[in-house]
Amino acid sequence: MRECGLSLDYGRMMAEAIGAEHGLRPAELRAAAPRARAAAWPAA
Repeated sequence: MRECGLSLDYGRMMAEAIGAEHGLRPAELRAAAPRARAAAWPAA
């Protein structure tokens, strides 16, 4: 995997930190990973 120099600290966005109503669950974060990768490394 290529390095892009982009990092995201999502710790305070998690349901465990701020509650299930507004926070992300680990499964939701895993589901969003492909879209995040595509945004960081768009196809040429």
